[in-house]
Amino acid sequence: MSFGTTSADDSIRSVGLLQPEVLVIDPTSEECSALLSNVGTSSRSMRLVAIAESEAAAERSREMGIDEVIMGDDAMAVVEAVLSLLDERHASLLKRGEGPPRILIVDDEPDILKILAEALTFRGYDVRLASSGDEALDIVEREDSINMVLLDVILPGRSGVETLKELKKRHPQLAVILMSAVSDSHVAHHARRLGAFDYILKPLDYDQLELLLFRISL
Repeated sequence: MSFGTTSADDSIRSVGLLQPEVLVIDPTSEECSALLSNVGTSSRSMRLVAIAESEAAAERSREMGIDEVIMGDDAMAVVEAVLSLLDERHASLLKRGEGPPRILIVDDEPDILKILAEALTFRGYDVRLASSGDEALDIVEREDSINMVLLDVILPGRSGVETLKELKKRHPQLAVILMSAVSDSHVAHHARRLGAFDYILKPLDYDQLELLLFRISL
């Protein structure tokens, strides 16, 4: 997921909330200085790419400890630098044994499971699938490395809300997001009281979902 800002306040707020892996900056702007002074100590794992319009700006960027400096407005060079830094970051995490977040998707509709699995796998998640609440409980018991659960409300047998209640009873720290095709404020409120991280509607907004999953993984 990518996002952009045009002011120091928005930058500081967005970086603090989303904790990006790579930040692309204009090293000559006042917003850049304000941002780096605010996030420098709390986001040491974040990699930095600077777009410099002059040799003086490039030199300043290097003195600031920027990881990559791109001259001019070469958009492809910026993209390549970002992808390279992401590859390095992910390789480092895997080397330390910190694999991709593992998510369990629970839905009784095979087509939805397939679509969600492909979308989240593409975004770097390690995906497990279940078609019922009981199957979800069994998988979570077997695989203690599951970080989060994306759980449909309407399921055969044990409902999504009942499954949520049992999951939180057995694994209080497990993050669970309920999803439903129908907006129901009562169910949403009840789900949050039971410990759901959030409640989202189908068809899913993948940017919204990825933001939730990213917040969970922080």
